[in-house]
Amino acid sequence: MQQPIGKIEEALTDLNIDVPHQDNYLLPQWKDITAFLDKATQDFEVGQLVHLQSFTLFDAMSAIEIMDPRMDTGMAVAEPYRAFDITQQFSAEQILSIMDKLVTREMAWISGHSLSQTVYTCIYFHHIQSLNEFSMPTLTSPVPDIIYGVLRTYILATVKCCHYIWMEMTQGNIYE
Repeated sequence: MQQPIGKIEEALTDLNIDVPHQDNYLLPQWKDITAFLDKATQDFEVGQLVHLQSFTLFDAMSAIEIMDPRMDTGMAVAEPYRAFDITQQFSAEQILSIMDKLVTREMAWISGHSLSQTVYTCIYFHHIQSLNEFSMPTLTSPVPDIIYGVLRTYILATVKCCHYIWMEMTQGNIYE
C-alpha cells in the first residue's frame, strides 16, 4: 500500500513544472499530473481536497471546480452556440434584476474574485462595441426604448467603473 503524500509543496516541487523555454515562452507548459493526483487522493473521502497549508476559506470560495461548466472556463461544453440579442426588450422588473445581478457581480470582483467568474458572466459585457453604437432614447421615445436606454447606460457606466478600478489596481494605487 502506498503512503499518502506528506507535504503538498514537496510533491508539487517533484512535478518539476518550470518556466517555458525562451523560444516558445508564450506556450503553456503542460504536464500530466494524473499519477500524482491518484496517489494524493487514494484514501480520500467524499469532500476532501488536496491543498497547501496556507489554504483559506476565501481560497475555497474562489476555487474553480474542475469539469464544472459554470466554473471551469477551460471546459468545452457540447452545446450549440446560441446568439444573444442585445437589443431584446425587457420589462422594468427584468431590467432591475439584470442591474441588481451586475452590481452583485461587480462587488464580488472588488472583493477579490476573478473577473471571469464575476463581471464577465454578464453577456452585455461582451457586446460593449455594439451597445455604444445605439443612439440614446429621447423623452418622446416609447417607454421600452427608454427602459433599454437605462440598462445600456448602467452597463456602460459599470464597464467604465471597472476600467478605472482595474487601472488603479494595476498601477499599485491601493492603500489600506
